[in-house]
Amino acid sequence: MDLPESVASDQTIPSRMPRWPRWAVAGIAAYVSYWHAYAVVLAHGETGITARLEPATVDGPVYASSMVVLYAAPPLPDSPST
Repeated sequence: MDLPESVASDQTIPSRMPRWPRWAVAGIAAYVSYWHAYAVVLAHGETGITARLEPATVDGPVYASSMVVLYAAPPLPDSPST
């Protein structure tokens, strides 16, 4: 699918921004989320492999459903020209 020239050539701030800061923030959030969920599972008495894998059973579907919502969202309207 080819984008219209007006969209393809549009250099918005997020498209000009390097990707590594976004990946860094996402990585930190994933790390904190996993260890928080792991601590909650341990506090409720689970141990071993169950305690290690349980956080993924929560974070995985949350990530997947977020991607589905983003994919299904309608495109943003064009910005008014100034």
